[in-house]
Order: sequence, then C-alpha cells, then structure tokens
Amino acid sequence: MKMGGNYADYKNKDKIKKQVKVKAGKIKRSLKNKKIGLTSKFFFIIFRMTQTNGWNKTDSDYWRDKGWLNGKKPY
Repeated sequence: MKMGGNYADYKNKDKIKKQVKVKAGKIKRSLKNKKIGLTSKFFFIIFRMTQTNGWNKTDSDYWRDKGWLNGKKPY
C-alpha cells in the first residue's frame, strides 16, 4: 500500500480493510484475555510489601494512588 493511507488505486482496498479489521479485533480480544502467571503475582506481592514500609515515598505514593496498597490488584 502507498504511504499515507491513500490506497484508492488498489482494486482490493475493501478486502484489505476487512482483513485489517479482523486482525485488529483478534489482537484486542487476546489482550483482554491475558493471563497473569504465578511468578508475576509472587513478585507483585513482594513489591507491595516493600512499598508499605515507606522506604521510597514516590513509589509508595504511586502504589497508593493506584489502590494497590489497599488490596486492589492490577490483574
């Protein structure tokens, strides 16, 4: 395809648009169904424990703003 998205010269432009839309939908669905592994959960718990002691105020504030110190989880 031409640069800039101008592909009026292509006879299969509708077919290309449909294929792109289907692929984008598959990618979007796969991102929604992403599973978090046990290792990631373990490290999140460890890092949450380090944030509760107030050692690094900037990080602690960030975690508190996200609600992760109050039991909310990013996964």
